[in-house]
Amino acid sequence: MKLKELLLSTDFDALIPALKKEGSLAIRQYREAYDILCHLTPVDNSDIENHKIEVEWHTPDEAFEDEESYIDVCNCEGDLWESNVAKEVVVADDCNLSKEEVLAKILWSCTFYGYTPQTTQETFEDRIEHKMHTCYGTMARKLEQKYYLNYLPGHKKREVLKTMRLASLDSISMSMEDWDYCNKRIAKASNIRKKRDYRMQKRIDYLDYREKYEGLRDKFMGGKDITFHDMDFIYDGFSMLLTHMETHTYGESSRVDYLKKLIKYIEMDSDNEFLNPQKLVVLCKVSSLHPLSLKEEEDIKSEFQMLAGKGKLVFGTREVSSDVVDLHFTILIQKYEKRQPQTYSDGYRHLFS
Repeated sequence: MKLKELLLSTDFDALIPALKKEGSLAIRQYREAYDILCHLTPVDNSDIENHKIEVEWHTPDEAFEDEESYIDVCNCEGDLWESNVAKEVVVADDCNLSKEEVLAKILWSCTFYGYTPQTTQETFEDRIEHKMHTCYGTMARKLEQKYYLNYLPGHKKREVLKTMRLASLDSISMSMEDWDYCNKRIAKASNIRKKRDYRMQKRIDYLDYREKYEGLRDKFMGGKDITFHDMDFIYDGFSMLLTHMETHTYGESSRVDYLKKLIKYIEMDSDNEFLNPQKLVVLCKVSSLHPLSLKEEEDIKSEFQMLAGKGKLVFGTREVSSDVVDLHFTILIQKYEKRQPQTYSDGYRHLFS
């Protein structure tokens, strides 16, 4: 049976016990992924190299004796969702899994880099392609290039720069041989060079810090009712979580009803990300062709105020040029606990688990 047929034959709520065993994503995020996959149009089979999603036992190599065997999902993680729903699901005979357990493992694999195609794309841009969002990040990468290229001979330096220009990369990209050469020269650098490198590295760290937090603040700017003052807390050393919600109605329910349904799933999570926030900043992106009515805006604010509890809610809207009816919420949760400035993202669980 193909993945889309398997999804359509199974009610989402029946998957919840199996999804809790997989962990990593909140139930509401799995719900979004489930709804998207159920409504995607599968690609033509001729466009897919491998037509199967295989669920089978994975036995570790001898070099990893301490690792236990586990059930793995092959040919799903990182592929286009339109391709995945067109693939045949093949489960090995010795797996002994129910239909719900198989789907839970496939959903976990599909959402490894993000719980929607959009968040998956953002993950690849931020974590794989190292896309910069502010001038601070661009300056940091240029300084980083200078740091390493200082240790390469002239002809190698020109080759590396040419490769980076062709690939449109901000971060430095070299072969393993070139990296080894650089690291050997860095290890043998004189004290004067080491002092220069130390100052350069401290500058890079500062620019990366500014890139991180200016980029975070810019996500919420440009909307109605959210000011620079509302975002000043990001520099104060509080623990924060950046997360997202989207409505996926497909004409089957209202936008507010879908949001209420997602929020109910939050109560089912053992690790409630919205538990006792000090501040909740919510930016609602809405199509200029399908603006929020006053009733919708009041209902949405009410739902997020319940999530904020005793904490402060800062709610803003931003109109975007799109014909999509559904809403996208960018949410920043400020916790009470104070620590070194840091943010966590709900995408790319491999880096943030």
